[in-house]
This record gives sequence, structure tokens and C-alpha cells, in this order.
Amino acid sequence: MEQGADKERYGDMHGIKAGYVYLYKNAGAIIKYEAAKALDKINREMTADGNSQQAMISSERTVSRGANQELNSGALRAELAKIPEESLFGGGAYPTLNTGALRAEMVTHHDAQYWIGQLRLFIDRPQVHNADDRCLENSMYKLASFGMAEDDDNRIKETNKFIVKYLYDNKDNQVFYDSISSTIAASWLAYMGYEDGIVHDILLERVEKVFEFVNNGDYDIYISPEGYPVIPQARRLHPLVNPDLYKNNCWRLPTVHDMFTYAHLPQKMADDQTIKAKINRIIEYVMDARYQRLHEGYGLMFVRPAKYYSMGWSVHLDGYNSDNFFGYSGLVWGAELMSKFATARKSGWFKRVLAHLEGYCKDGIYSFPKEYLGEARRKYYVGGGHMGLGEDRRRREWREIESTAWMLRILSGIEK
Repeated sequence: MEQGADKERYGDMHGIKAGYVYLYKNAGAIIKYEAAKALDKINREMTADGNSQQAMISSERTVSRGANQELNSGALRAELAKIPEESLFGGGAYPTLNTGALRAEMVTHHDAQYWIGQLRLFIDRPQVHNADDRCLENSMYKLASFGMAEDDDNRIKETNKFIVKYLYDNKDNQVFYDSISSTIAASWLAYMGYEDGIVHDILLERVEKVFEFVNNGDYDIYISPEGYPVIPQARRLHPLVNPDLYKNNCWRLPTVHDMFTYAHLPQKMADDQTIKAKINRIIEYVMDARYQRLHEGYGLMFVRPAKYYSMGWSVHLDGYNSDNFFGYSGLVWGAELMSKFATARKSGWFKRVLAHLEGYCKDGIYSFPKEYLGEARRKYYVGGGHMGLGEDRRRREWREIESTAWMLRILSGIEK
């Protein structure tokens, strides 16, 4: 969590820790491992700050319910007090958790194994875009949401090696969507720890090309279809995007996949101040009301000699242009994605989303409408179609557990 305004708004470390203890005690293997890892990190920070476990238990503060209001976390502190320290924490210079054993349980969870299998299918039939679970954009994001690493399963390592070859085989953007496909694949490899070669080149291009366009603050992205081949009747409701913005099959408009890319750049790139500044400018561009008023999905792209395709993948944020957030299935998903960026966190949209989600909080535990936590086959991860975190949804507590897990990701700024 950042220091300063963010920390003041979102509450102190003690309250965040109370939420993770609740998850550690009640969640299944996937969320339990995440909670254990977060607790271990917080314990280290608290020890470094000179805070004791007893000080945490006696604290009256928890996650803030808004800019100034604090929540009495008596129920959560009571839960903490019931846990024998020796059963929750190990020995050592600071309290630790046996995260190794918990990670093994996470990896063998049936949902984790299912999605690893879906990722592996990319080798047999490489497909990046589609609603099928086996498509890379769904399987990789799902595994990232679980916190999976390459060493967790040989099938992941095997698939990643294949993806590297796939990138080299498709590096010339021969087809109109190749630059987006390459971005998605390279961002997954960056998340997996790959840093050099083609991964670096693709991700750097996505920063440079998008920044080159957005830095001028130009939101006039459409042109008249006059002089172009006749647009089919079924597509005439969509505006035509200026072909200059995808010239040579390199997209210059920001995409939702770029957001994941920018949040998980290789460390050397992430530490580069020039790259940071450019990404910040890109985030400013998409958070602007003029951007959010653009046609959702951007519109049509013209592919010579006479084809039209829907672009898609714009960074439109659920509820941005509405006074009512109900009915937006991608609300929590979008808030978690954009919480990685300080510029987005300062926006009016993000603050309104937080205030809305806090309305579903009781004693530090969240319970969102199930529409915010959708999970079904043949859905896109992007937009909130795969929000499940491995909980048995026949259990009464599943919504509380998964809602709290997602909210803590938003509040604490944890990056997987």
C-alpha cells in the first residue's frame, strides 16, 4: 500500500491484516494461500516498524469505510484472539506462516488444475481470443488471479516455452489482430518472470506506440466511411476508426490487455522512470471522460481490401457514466485491475466504486451481489466473466469469502 493519501483513506495495516486472518481461517486453498502470503508480508512490515502481534489484536482500527469513517472491528479481533499463535504463526525473528505447504494445496486445487489444463491446450491449438476456457486470454488471466507461477506445474513451463516460439513465429504483425495477440502472450510471460528478448520488445512497443498517440490528447479517432467499401448493414451502427490508428497492424489505441501488461512489466522496465511517466500518461488518457464517452469497443476497423471487423478491447469502465452501479458485472473486476495505477485510484470513478462497494461491508467482511462475482464456462475473463477464486459456491459463506478477497486486493494494492 502506498503511503500518504491512499493509506489514510483505506485504513491501517492492522485492519487489512484482520481481513486476511478471516480469509485464512475460512477460505479454501486458493484464497487461503493468498491470505497466508499477505499475512507473512504484513508481519514482516509490522515487525520492521516495531509493532507487535499484541498491538495488532488490541487495535481498534480496521479498513476505512470511506474517507473519514472507521469501522469497529470487534468481531474480527475476537476471531483473532481465538487463534492460538502457535497454530497460525511459526517461530523465527518475526511471525511466519508455512506458505510452502499452503501453496502446494493451492496448486493441487481442482480449479487450479483445470485451468492449467486449459492453458496447456494452447500448444495443441494456439488461440488467443475467444470465450472458450482454453483460449489464452482466459486461461492465463485465470491462473494469474490464482497467483500461479511457472514452477508450480511442468505443463505451465512447457506451454510458456511454446508461447515464446509462438511470439517469434508471429512477430511481424501480419494479421490485423497480431499486435494484440502478441501483447497478451508477452504480458503473460512477463508475469511468469520472462524479461528479455522478444518479450521486452513487444511490451516496450505497447508502451511507446500507445503513448505516441495518447500524448497529444486526441480523442477524435473516427472518420467518415465515405470513400471506403460499403459497410455491411449489420455493422453500420458502429463508427469507423481511423485506419492510421492500426496502420501496419499495430494498434495505437490503448486496450484493456495493455492495463494488465503495464501492471506486470519486467522489473527493469517497471523501474524505468521514463516508462513509468509514459504509462501514467496513458492511464490519464483512459480515465478522461472524453475517452469513456467513445464507442465501447471503439468501433469498426477496415481491413483491406473490403473487410470490416469490430475492434473491441477498449478500456471502458463499468459505471463511469452512470449514477447507479447496479447491473455492472465487471465493476469489481475493473476496480481491481485499475487499482494498480495511482492515477486511476485518484479518479472520481474509482472513489465512487469504493464507496459503493463499502456499502456491502459489515464488521470488515464484504458480501457483494453475486452478479459482481460471475463465474461460468465460455465467458471472457476480461469484463468479469471468471471471478471465481476456488470457493465451493454451494457453501453459504462463499460470497463473503470471495467478496472480501477481491476487496482486499483492491484496498491493499497486492500485485500478483
